[in-house]
Amino acid sequence: MQVGHTNGFMSRAQRELATQVLDLMVPARYGLPGAGEIGVAGYLDGAGGASLSLRHVLIDVLIAIETVSHFEFATSFAGLSGDQKTGVLSQVESEQGPLFTEFLRRTYIGYYSESMVLDALRIDPRPPQPRGYILAPFDHSVLERVRKRDQLYRDV
Repeated sequence: MQVGHTNGFMSRAQRELATQVLDLMVPARYGLPGAGEIGVAGYLDGAGGASLSLRHVLIDVLIAIETVSHFEFATSFAGLSGDQKTGVLSQVESEQGPLFTEFLRRTYIGYYSESMVLDALRIDPRPPQPRGYILAPFDHSVLERVRKRDQLYRDV
């Protein structure tokens, strides 16, 4: 996934932590890739780079995850077992309810807008209302009358 890399704000360590968290939140299964595996951390990084309020949400959740990991297990999140990681995420979710919910919501937005996921789910990547619009190729000949007429505006 390449979306959102241009305005990123996360450090390398934050991106690595986010990737681990995302793979636990949306793991690879049923033939679908995990959210961390396909780069949803890059999407979150870019989205947070474009929105100060979202940046605070993402950073606060990542800090809470590392804080709980160190407080409960005296090590970073990366050093925990799978069950310990799940426990840390559950605790952060209960302590940081609205922030964690927004983190999860943004994760789903990034995940379900990824073409690899849409292809695997056999969903057309177009607007869903009700089936989107299929437009015919533009016919440039309709502009010929406009091109042939005199200028209708003043030069500046």
